[in-house]
Amino acid sequence: VEPNGVDRSNSNIQFPARTGNGEKTLKVAEMQKVCSLSLEMAKVPAYVAQRLSKLGREAEKLTELRQLMLTAVLPKDGSADAELTALLLLAEKLAADTARKIASGSTTAVITAGQCAFYAGRLTEFVSIFNQAKDAANHYCVEATAAAATANQLSCLSDEQGTAPPIPSEPPADLNGVASAYSAIAGTPAYLAAGGSEKDCGLTVHDSTGTGGYLIGQTTTNAINWGNKMFTTATNTAVTNTHWQSHTTPNIDGSTYQECSKHLAGIVEQLKSAEQAKKLLLLLDSEHSTWQDLNIPTKSVADKYPEKEIIVKGEKLKSIRATIKKFKTEQRGS
Repeated sequence: VEPNGVDRSNSNIQFPARTGNGEKTLKVAEMQKVCSLSLEMAKVPAYVAQRLSKLGREAEKLTELRQLMLTAVLPKDGSADAELTALLLLAEKLAADTARKIASGSTTAVITAGQCAFYAGRLTEFVSIFNQAKDAANHYCVEATAAAATANQLSCLSDEQGTAPPIPSEPPADLNGVASAYSAIAGTPAYLAAGGSEKDCGLTVHDSTGTGGYLIGQTTTNAINWGNKMFTTATNTAVTNTHWQSHTTPNIDGSTYQECSKHLAGIVEQLKSAEQAKKLLLLLDSEHSTWQDLNIPTKSVADKYPEKEIIVKGEKLKSIRATIKKFKTEQRGS
């Protein structure tokens, strides 16, 4: 019985002899880089969910702030100075702009996040199956240092059965990790080559002569693609760097993973908070104590106004915040 479980002892059945055509291992350092890409892709849904949720809250708070200024800050006779008028218009416009951001950016963001999660799963399964392909007789498909790799060397696996780790719930600060993780896969050419000796890993080679690889006794002329074509099997020979997509297609935007890359910069830009919104919402922060002047270009609140800048002094912002805080306290007490 051969290591792969094939019994050639029955003389009534004729099997071609195994020729050892490059059935070598992949290296654990390279597979860990595949894990890193998978995990970076898996972070995208959390980022999108967090940003959409935050923008939704900002739109609500901007609307609330405008209503509070109308109710608590605007003089009873309705007379508002230029600064308060600008603040009211800015809050209204930013709330509308934020709602438009959500409406226009959510579809692409959610579809891209789903695509990233799909690719992450494909890559993790690639690593998982190769790592599980091992036995007690020193045959395996992922090589560490002259021995089979273990799951604790692969960050996208939780155990030797190939279980994936929990889905990331904390969003990353940005989405740059996807492209950099993809580039890193081809960053060390020595890791791309097959392991140093044959370990009967038929997963790395398709055999056009029918003596090994995927279909024992049959010819497999077409390459087998793993992880959405991250790795492609060799033909009757050991793996080289040309069998890795990150080597043959260095830019992820031109790869089979482009739907989880080419939209990311646009998503980050589309879903980021407006700087003016961050500053304006400090008026709802009861703990904020350091106030700077707020410059409001009139064109930013309404096109009909002439091109000029209204400066709301820090002291005025502090006073408005105090008025709002007092009003909310009284409302809670009534």
